[in-house]
Amino acid sequence: MFEMDAFVGVDVLGLQFMKGEQPHAGFPEAAYHLMAEQLARAGYRVIVVEQTETPEQLKARNAARKPGQKMINVVDRQAVAVLSRGTLMDPEMVSAHPDAAYVLAVVEVHDASYGHDAPFIGVCALDTAAGQMLLGSWRDDEVRLKLRTQLTGLRPVEVVLPRRGSDAMTAVTSRLCRCGGSRGPAPALNELPASCADAGAAVEALSQYFPEDGKLPAVLQQLHQQYKASSSSEAAPDNSEASSSHADKVAEAGLAAFGLMVQFLKDNMLDKALLPNAKYEELCDGASGNDEPVAMELNGAALEGLEILENALGGTQGSLLGLLDHCTTPFGRRRLRRWLTRPLYRIQDIERRQDAVEDLVGEGA
Repeated sequence: MFEMDAFVGVDVLGLQFMKGEQPHAGFPEAAYHLMAEQLARAGYRVIVVEQTETPEQLKARNAARKPGQKMINVVDRQAVAVLSRGTLMDPEMVSAHPDAAYVLAVVEVHDASYGHDAPFIGVCALDTAAGQMLLGSWRDDEVRLKLRTQLTGLRPVEVVLPRRGSDAMTAVTSRLCRCGGSRGPAPALNELPASCADAGAAVEALSQYFPEDGKLPAVLQQLHQQYKASSSSEAAPDNSEASSSHADKVAEAGLAAFGLMVQFLKDNMLDKALLPNAKYEELCDGASGNDEPVAMELNGAALEGLEILENALGGTQGSLLGLLDHCTTPFGRRRLRRWLTRPLYRIQDIERRQDAVEDLVGEGA
């Protein structure tokens, strides 16, 4: 670590400056996971640079250079990873933190018939360690009640928004996303060009990362089909246009949020590893145009007032999650947290879960 990076290492990691005129500090390679995790959780973006060429390859590259080109004396080095609070994936870095660390991309789509007081919100939440991506979109109200609910339940460690000054997001939504909810620390902010939050660009990304026809995950497939139907209806409008406008905007907002997340993953060199292999799920009912209620949606005020996930001080002691959490794996804890924020609504689903619990308890008896 050199220059200003060295000062960060000394301040955050407790390193010592090494001798020499240029400020620099370092640590043994065996301590890489610990040191990189500490920097990322402190809010810094860590770019990992590795040697990608051997001295023999350098010698061969110099031998093949064109006449007049300068000889290269240093082996090639390239950035191979970008680490931040929400992109930690190595088991050594996440084993001590079982809770999901969500990156949340949020976009806002407006319709002249509803105005700015009732925008369509699109959300894409990614848990990189678990490889889980949640997609949701809906029409919100003037205080963004549904968005507040998702922020309270997910508690993202990073948010991805269109860059300020692009008029792509109202001040109400922007302020809410930047604070991340009423409790806990604010999430790290990533601002990307507003052109990244585009449903059309997201459709192009689908063909890039899912080249085989018919192999899209179900939630993406439904959003894609609805968006294609809305695009074709614009060319040939009919009497059903008004009735389908809501579903069209829901699909557009959902795909735009996915497009914003795609760009974030590209910038962090994770797109090829995560996008084709992630597990895609609906964030909430209606995320893909399906309005059938599957689970009860508890709003942010209910989650906080009933202390479902946290107590008034931000801890889990005394909360419902703290009482029920006897999970032995981080994945089980994440699933339990999600179940608590979305209690089952349909009787057949409740009975099916009760039967599963009965079978498991019976096997363990």
